[in-house]
Amino acid sequence: MLTLVQAETVHLEQLIQDLLYFSEVALQKEDIQLEPIELGLITDRVIGTMQITAQNRQVTLTNCIKPPLAPCPLLLSSQRINFAVRALIDNAIKFSQSGDSVTVSGEVDDTNVRIIIADTGVGISKAELTKIFNKFYQVDPEHTGQVRGFGLGLYYARDFIRSMGGQLQIESVPQVGTTATITFPLHR
Repeated sequence: MLTLVQAETVHLEQLIQDLLYFSEVALQKEDIQLEPIELGLITDRVIGTMQITAQNRQVTLTNCIKPPLAPCPLLLSSQRINFAVRALIDNAIKFSQSGDSVTVSGEVDDTNVRIIIADTGVGISKAELTKIFNKFYQVDPEHTGQVRGFGLGLYYARDFIRSMGGQLQIESVPQVGTTATITFPLHR
């Protein structure tokens, strides 16, 4: 019982932090501040903070990224890329069941750097996949009405990634899993 209470407390704390962050973002009118960021290092830190969430859900979270990921730092907003990566990993964990896995890997080619977050969770139907970036939309794969969150994570993750010159693509197969790919050009 204590473990359940602790998990719910952590979840509520995260919801409150997200709500405060969403409020702050909605009130911001100024340009974002970009700074040289090593994407692999940011991702590595986010994965470290998400390990407890994964363990509590009995989901294996594997980090296949070895910083530095890209040959040079990217001009990003630390706060925004941190939020986007965390939101995507959190969704992967949230929509996975006990025994499933979430793997975070990276790729670099001559023109782009990618972070790939792949899970073996419940997946998303094609009909719902077209709606996942809508504000307040939440996927409810088991039709329980018990989805946890605000339905803003993917909306802001995509918005933030785009605001820094990147792209977010999500592919999914029901009962197989979902793959989210963040892509940034190496040279802008």
